[in-house]
Amino acid sequence: FIGELGELLAVAAGNVRLEVEVGKDVGIEVVSAYWLSGPQDPSRRTLAVGDLMADEERPVVVRFGFPEQVRLESQEVRARAAWVQDGIERRTEWQGVRFTYASHQACDAEERDPAVMRWVGVHHAERAKREATERNQRGDFSGAKRRLQSVARHIEQYAGEDRVLHEAVQGLSELDPELAIP
Repeated sequence: FIGELGELLAVAAGNVRLEVEVGKDVGIEVVSAYWLSGPQDPSRRTLAVGDLMADEERPVVVRFGFPEQVRLESQEVRARAAWVQDGIERRTEWQGVRFTYASHQACDAEERDPAVMRWVGVHHAERAKREATERNQRGDFSGAKRRLQSVARHIEQYAGEDRVLHEAVQGLSELDPELAIP
């Protein structure tokens, strides 16, 4: 049994990273609890995911900030996974997504993928909890409370019937009374 358990717990992919490449002046903000690293080149960054076990998935939420439309109709963002397996560095092919400039109204009217929005909401809620805790520890009690409330209101706008998102909002409101408010 112990031998089988050891095999089950073996790392399937070590040092997993998400490499991201963006155009000039495109900002990269990690919403999930991972860190960006890499060379000083702001157009190419690496996000450390860590070691993965067999069949383990770790969704990653990243927000891109695009510059004002200046003679551009679209911007491409590319990403690939990199990892170490059996001592060998491996990488996937680059995958690109092209973002087309549109009005705020057109963006708001765009159909949202419920599975994607679930991960976005859950990761935003977790980030808001981390940020509120940090603010609370610095004595910024009202700022911590405002952050939780703001993120909860935003998630509620797209939660629909998603039970997981409603639980994330509930978790934000449950943390609110725990904050030390003078």
